[in-house]
Order: sequence, then C-alpha cells, then structure tokens
Amino acid sequence: MYRITTFETVEQKINEIPGTPTVLEAIWDGDSDGWHLLLYLYTVATAPSAQADETHYLGQVVLPEGSPSFTGDRWNECIVAEEIGNKAAKKYNLTFYFPSNMHPDDDCPSWPDKHLGVSCTECGKLLLPGKSEYIPDDICQHCHGEQEDNKDIKEQRPLQPSARLYLLKDDRWLHGSVWSENATSYMAEVTRERIKNLPSGNVINILQLSREEIAELKNNLEKTLDRLLDAYEMPVIDEQRKRFARLYKFTYKDKTYELMGILNHNLDRIADLADRVAITEQAITGDYDFVIYFSKGITHRDDSFLRFLRIPDNIARSLAAINKEYAYLLTKAEITETLERLKTLGCITINGDQVSITQVGERIL
Repeated sequence: MYRITTFETVEQKINEIPGTPTVLEAIWDGDSDGWHLLLYLYTVATAPSAQADETHYLGQVVLPEGSPSFTGDRWNECIVAEEIGNKAAKKYNLTFYFPSNMHPDDDCPSWPDKHLGVSCTECGKLLLPGKSEYIPDDICQHCHGEQEDNKDIKEQRPLQPSARLYLLKDDRWLHGSVWSENATSYMAEVTRERIKNLPSGNVINILQLSREEIAELKNNLEKTLDRLLDAYEMPVIDEQRKRFARLYKFTYKDKTYELMGILNHNLDRIADLADRVAITEQAITGDYDFVIYFSKGITHRDDSFLRFLRIPDNIARSLAAINKEYAYLLTKAEITETLERLKTLGCITINGDQVSITQVGERIL
C-alpha cells in the first residue's frame, strides 16, 4: 500500500505516470479491516501507440500517527483528500471527483459509472442504485442511519438492558467494559442472588462486590479458562486465509499464549475469559472497588442527551444550547420532560440554566 499523506506524495506518483491526467478520484472501500480512502488517476494517452484511456491506482489516504480521526462530524481523511484534490486540480487542470467527501460510503459510483448514479435526497451524493435491499435507492447509508436514529430519539424507543463494569478507586475509574449475562454465571452464588434481588422497578441499579466475591469470581473464571486452554489446538490456516484470521496474544499465570482462529467460538471465549481474569486480578492487587452499573429502561433519547453532555469535553451545557441541539426534532416540552427524567434518575444535575452529566450518567453509557 502506498501511503498518501500530502499533496507532494500524490504529485510524485502523478509525475511518474505517462499520459495527460484528466481526473483524480477519491473513493471509499470498506472491508473487514475498516474503511480505506483510495485515490485513482484517469489519464488520456499522448502517444499514438498508447491505450486511449487508462486508470491508475495511486494509493491510500492515511492520517499521520496520533492524529484525531474526526473534525466535528467529518472524517479527517476527507479533509486531507480534499486538500490534495484541490491542489491537483489547480496544478494539472484536472477534475477532482470525490462523491462521498464527508463520511465513508462504498455505494458511490466510480468516475466512469457516475452517469448511473442517483443523488441522495438528503445530502446529494451520487449513489449506485440497487446496492442494498434494506435501504431505498435514493438515500445513502449515512443519511438513512441518521433518519433511523432520529426516529429512535423522537419515539423514545428503549435501548437493550445493559450492564457496565468499573474498577473504582479515589475518584479514578478503569474498564468501562460491558458485563454480560454469561459473565454473571461465573460469579459466586451469593453475588448471583444479589443481582437477582436488585429492585426490578429501578431504571438504574448499582452493585459493588465484596473482596470475597471478587476472589470467588476470579477462581471460577480461571477454572473455565484452564479447561479451554488445555483443549485448544492451533488450527492449520493457509497463508492466503491468514489475513482473515484473528491473532490473540496474552499472558496468563506467567505464561504467554499466542492463539489464532477464523470465526472460532472457543477463541472468542478464551479471549473474553482472559480479559476478565486480568480485570479481577487488577481489582484484587490494586485494591479497586468492583462495581457494576445495571440499566434497564434507558431510551435512545436519554442516551442521546447524555452523550451530548459528555462529548467531547464533558462540561456543563446551557439549557439554550440543549434546546438548540434538539429543536429540529423535539418540542420544548419534550426536551424539558427528558431533562427532568434524567435528573430524577440521577444522571444529570441542573443548576440555574446549566446542565451537567453526573458520574452515574457517564457510567451507564
């Protein structure tokens, strides 16, 4: 992969390619490894014997290590690609074609197929019709997702019940990890009874384990992990398929393990158990409180409000700012009702016209 970070890296590639450059294309491609923003150059021949039109792959737009991924709602790769494209258009008198210049989308047509595209009714980007049986042809994935999210918020659709584990000590916390029902099965009997007897009418319940309960949980997790490791056999995977394999490396009981698999349920269980053993070990040796936050009945609207208060800087927001953020979707009465509900749940505080998220509100996200 040729890494494209600046206009100079593209300029070098363009100057190496014969023919007259006519179009620089930035197009997204998605696979199991994530999203990739690729650049292609279209040229016309200058020599009579050369092919009339040619397409050349230039490389992938990448961000410098440690750079933030977003500026507001926009992917920073888009910003880099647009700067490169505009400079190339000016220097080489070519067309810069970037159909999805805000968010990743691999449903956009390439330059030769753009005449087949239909415009998204929301954002206007070109799309190839018929690429998804679940999304209408005239709306892109991103806009369709936003529409569905807005319905969830407007109609106060409930989120799935959830539980999040934290290690707490001196106002510091570690591991905002999901605590699953399966993980509960490894707990001490007394802990399972305590979970079973949590007030069913509460939207939020908080459970702290005793030192004895943490030790028994760790012991039960280790017994199962030992059994799975004893039975594990490294699969034989040919070189071509290895790029799809998952490699998991960890240290357990002073021994380092390297495991590999493709869609391997036992490998997933081993990885999950090893992580949970490490967390319980950290709770014991570091003298952390082991606390689980259970939530049931939190809605998409609740979640959206809490994330607005938490991200990106976790500072108080004014009532005016909150009303402005949701004015396109909710009435003032609905906004006020939601804030009062979150205040009653202990997720926010309201001081005058300033609204802040609480620790409880943060820890159920």
